[in-house]
Amino acid sequence: MKKYIKAAGIPSLFILVLMISVGPFGDTIYAPSLPSIAKAFNTPYHNVQLTITFYLLGYSISQLLYGPFSDRFGRKPVMVIGAGIFFIGSTICWLSHDIFILIIGRFIQGFGACAGAVISSAAVRDAFSQKQQGQVFAQMNTAFAIAPGLGAIVGTFITWQMNFSILFVLAIVLFICVIFLFPETLKTKNKGATRPKALIANYWALFRTPGYLIYLCILGLNIGMVYSCLVEAPALVIDLLHLSKPWFMVIAVGIVVAFMIGSILCSLLCTKLSQNIILLFGMCISLVGSSILMVFMLLKIVSLLTLLIPVIIIFTGIAFVIPIATAKALAPFTLTAGSASAMMGFFQMGMASAITAIVTTLPLSRLLTMPVSFISLSLLGILVMVLYLLLYKKHA
Repeated sequence: MKKYIKAAGIPSLFILVLMISVGPFGDTIYAPSLPSIAKAFNTPYHNVQLTITFYLLGYSISQLLYGPFSDRFGRKPVMVIGAGIFFIGSTICWLSHDIFILIIGRFIQGFGACAGAVISSAAVRDAFSQKQQGQVFAQMNTAFAIAPGLGAIVGTFITWQMNFSILFVLAIVLFICVIFLFPETLKTKNKGATRPKALIANYWALFRTPGYLIYLCILGLNIGMVYSCLVEAPALVIDLLHLSKPWFMVIAVGIVVAFMIGSILCSLLCTKLSQNIILLFGMCISLVGSSILMVFMLLKIVSLLTLLIPVIIIFTGIAFVIPIATAKALAPFTLTAGSASAMMGFFQMGMASAITAIVTTLPLSRLLTMPVSFISLSLLGILVMVLYLLLYKKHA
């Protein structure tokens, strides 16, 4: 354990990765069990999908509070409170036997889990130089992106009841690790950060910063693609392809491999290309993968392989986007890093919540839901980025 502990004020990569990955891991560990949960709770499948939507909703809303309060009182005490809320939500989920109680528990769970994403991003902004931040964010956001796939892999080998037992234990581990391993990184507390007028002024200042909203939208669209896949893929594999739950692990492993490949390539390209070009390149890769998936589905060439290949291409592109857009969004801020991180999280997870809700209600066949949503999100991201580069060249 000693190798993970650094000097006071500088958080170790271990604790940062733990904080940022608990949320997405907790959201997807039971994704392979969604059909089983629907049967166990005797409820329609779309009701079970709402447990993911409301988890993301709680995850997004609470970030507007965690950021300013961490600017005012410090990163560590706010992170401890968030870990405690995550524990409460995990307990409710562990004990629930009704779908609506489960949805409430998931909302509370998400409300607490998001503290890790907000505080870890702000802590990196506090403790590391701007030159170091890109690499640290790349490693952290790789964990943030891999965690949903890893959660899905674990979920293929366990019953749905064990999912909540694991999250209950994970909540305890997070709480203890935050208390003993996470140092306070904030050097100068902003005493006015939680005042209503200050909150409004801070958030308004964020949106007036050139490019900030653009990068938030791009993050939201790409995170939305991640969760759309994890909402729809289990039913595709289990109900449409009539494969057993462990076969979903193939898709989950493909997602993890894609993020690893994309992250490595992104790190290499950071020294050769501008960050905005890398963003566009990543979204174009996702569009290519989405188009291939659409062709397969239209021709009804449906198999685990024809689903896996496009997913790997799509998620390789997403791995280019997430770390770069995060670093670009937070780069201009110092005293309001917590607020900037909170608004970023609110946007990306709020958009993901809305996107998953929309995807589950699209009047399309199960075959076309994923490719249509992926193509739409990829094209929208490319359009937003291109318009920004054309209209605001001096800031890009």
